[in-house]
Amino acid sequence: MRSALFTHRYSPVLDYTDGWKKLGDLNKPTMYIWRKQYVSFPITNKNKLSKLIPHAQVVSIEDVANWVNIEQAEEVNNAIVSF
Repeated sequence: MRSALFTHRYSPVLDYTDGWKKLGDLNKPTMYIWRKQYVSFPITNKNKLSKLIPHAQVVSIEDVANWVNIEQAEEVNNAIVSF
């Protein structure tokens, strides 16, 4: 619960461009795990992310309502371990 609240409190709500650019400038290994059917922040943002963080690995997870790490735990864990 604390983690979810922290994320919502400190995440940019309208546009992630500045944060992604800063992260891309760090040139550190980065992985995004994305709910493929996420309506509020659609997977089409992947193109923008890929331009700003060219070294990022994006993992798209299917059939998730809200909590990707709980609903598709095995797939998420495998992606993290591989990363």
